[in-house]
Amino acid sequence: MKIILYILLICCLNLTIISCNKKDEQEHRHQLSFENMLQDIPTSPQNVTLLGRSDGKGVDLVITGDGFKLDQIGTFHTAAQNFVNFMFDYSDNISKHKSGWNVHRLDAISNTDCIDNVRSENSACFRESAYGSYYRCGSSKRGLCADGNLVMNKVSSVFPQYDQILVIVNSTKYGGTTLTGFTTSSMAKQSFFIALHELGHSFAGLGDEYEYGTCNNSTEPSAPNVTINTDNSTVKWKHWFDDPNVGMFEGGKRCPTGVWRPTETSFMRKNGEPFYPVNQEAWSMAVYAALTTTYYSKTPSSENVSHSQGSTLNYSIELAMDNSSQQVDWYVDNVSTQVNSTSFTCCDDKTANYIVSAKIWDNTGTIRKDNSTSSSTINWSVNLE
Repeated sequence: MKIILYILLICCLNLTIISCNKKDEQEHRHQLSFENMLQDIPTSPQNVTLLGRSDGKGVDLVITGDGFKLDQIGTFHTAAQNFVNFMFDYSDNISKHKSGWNVHRLDAISNTDCIDNVRSENSACFRESAYGSYYRCGSSKRGLCADGNLVMNKVSSVFPQYDQILVIVNSTKYGGTTLTGFTTSSMAKQSFFIALHELGHSFAGLGDEYEYGTCNNSTEPSAPNVTINTDNSTVKWKHWFDDPNVGMFEGGKRCPTGVWRPTETSFMRKNGEPFYPVNQEAWSMAVYAALTTTYYSKTPSSENVSHSQGSTLNYSIELAMDNSSQQVDWYVDNVSTQVNSTSFTCCDDKTANYIVSAKIWDNTGTIRKDNSTSSSTINWSVNLE
């Protein structure tokens, strides 16, 4: 009997030890899991490139935030990445030139997240937020402003190569606007549409196509998508009249009459609507204007080259974007020799000096009225030895 009791006692002790070991192991795993969670929580600002390159070549969009405290910075990170995904999924036009874009995320830590009120009602808030954002700037209830000096100084100190700046403000109240040098957008349900519309202003130079607000229809607008000209033979978008969506629709630039727009609706008139051709063209041309070039390098680098008769030379182009949006066609003495290739080898059959040309152009179909921003020609004068 004693032996049986002794055996039972030993078994109980072993089970207790095993149970303790399992408990210790579980607690250890929980501790590791908690430590991993802590590692995922940013403890200091992080400035990263979300898309593209960081050497200043390309269209550089910097996304920064206001009203995000340190423990909320993960919310800003998610919002910034979601906007990038939204922007390039929104329109084929934007995605076709995606390789020309660089998107950077710049953290700005605020001591407050109270952004919702107008500036006169939240003076303590705007002094404690990174960029002093506030609502109802100007005459619009949805006007969402920030301190331009704070924004520009912060961005230029980290990403001096910026072309566009988007400030995402930590508020669910509808709002956003275009200011000198940057654009703002709230975290409202329609926030991504707001941001894209505002970039239509600041990046592509597009005008509002809706009919409410302060109207001025006395002079021709500089924006490519609104006009006071009703002559179909000279109107800005006459080269798009063969598109079934394009015509003359009265109402635009905040005027119900006296101003015309090219399509019945678009993303510059109503959230969620397509770009349509005229606005697509303006956006595409703005990409090339920001790039300031159609290519980054050429080989040979000199425009005057030579080779022995019977041998060849290799030519190549480093495009500003990939060949899903740009095309290089090759000519020898103005005769088409090879199409849609970034490299070319020529010419062992020549018996006299000749000229090699590389013609670069945008092949997306979104640009019809080219002002030589989206196209260029490189010539090499070849001397036979």
